[in-house]
Amino acid sequence: MTFILSISTIGAITGIYLGFQFIANGKKFSNSNYYLGIFFLLLAIRIGKLLIQELGAEVIQELYFNVMHASYLALGPIIWLYIMSYFSFPNHRKNIVHFIPALTLLLLAFQSRQILGEYIWINIYWSIQVHPLIYVLISWKFLNQRIPSMKPTINQVIWLRSVLGSVLMIAVMNALYFVFHFPFYVVTSFLLLLTTYLIVSLAFNGKLNVVIGKSDKKYKNLNVKSEEIKDLWKNARELLKNNELFLDDTLKLVHVSDQLNTPPHVLSMVINSCSGQNFTDYINSLRIERAQQKLSEERSKKILAIAMESGFSTLSAFNKAFKKTTGLKPSEYRSRAL
Repeated sequence: MTFILSISTIGAITGIYLGFQFIANGKKFSNSNYYLGIFFLLLAIRIGKLLIQELGAEVIQELYFNVMHASYLALGPIIWLYIMSYFSFPNHRKNIVHFIPALTLLLLAFQSRQILGEYIWINIYWSIQVHPLIYVLISWKFLNQRIPSMKPTINQVIWLRSVLGSVLMIAVMNALYFVFHFPFYVVTSFLLLLTTYLIVSLAFNGKLNVVIGKSDKKYKNLNVKSEEIKDLWKNARELLKNNELFLDDTLKLVHVSDQLNTPPHVLSMVINSCSGQNFTDYINSLRIERAQQKLSEERSKKILAIAMESGFSTLSAFNKAFKKTTGLKPSEYRSRAL
């Protein structure tokens, strides 16, 4: 028990640390960090049960268990809002309704458990375990719908799917713990530690934006409504794709903003907010998409020719952008497309 208690304590501390880090970075980076930070804090509450159970007084235990079950009901909605806010602009007030079960349980769970009895409470407990799984499925579907239109990098997709996979594993392990006394606290604590190492690894490789988004501090004084941002994003994508402006290797942000009658700094904000990429990276993602099609369909054509026809001015720039987006060299992609 001492080993499990030590590991769960480390896991809870790690969750608290990550939670406050992401919430703090939400002030200067993507707002999606607020949701991710709250997610880690909620997970820390769940893992901390063993510590409270061993060291806390009986009254503290009862209060903590109430908070713990309520926090578990909030895990699903929080991770769903994180995935949504990574790509779009969710209506925060409207989505408060998803936290009604958690708030209700927070206020009434202890009294209800006494009134209803242990048998009925166990059935309620099982419905709590299923709750996060529903939101994982919803979030996974939403993510798959967004990938074709938003064109996130392969690292972004891996990160977001890893987050959803972690929530799924946590829910499954929680159920196994209840039935078979599976070592939930040990495994979940290790999951938190692995997440920490993943974040550190991304930071060392210059890809921290995959996790916490790009800074939008310079846009904080722009008075642009969310609906206007959505319309500008839609118009920009249609202009770039329908007119194939991205194939011009001299294309600049100002060229696109002029055609949209929008200030360049506003268009830059829209692209950063909606795609999670700066203008150059977003244009390159469109070019890579065209290059992938040509590599698969025009197999006899040289890679240099495909690079030029896809909007790149040099082969080295093409190779670098292609590897960053797909994780493969152009030649490797072509060979796998056989």
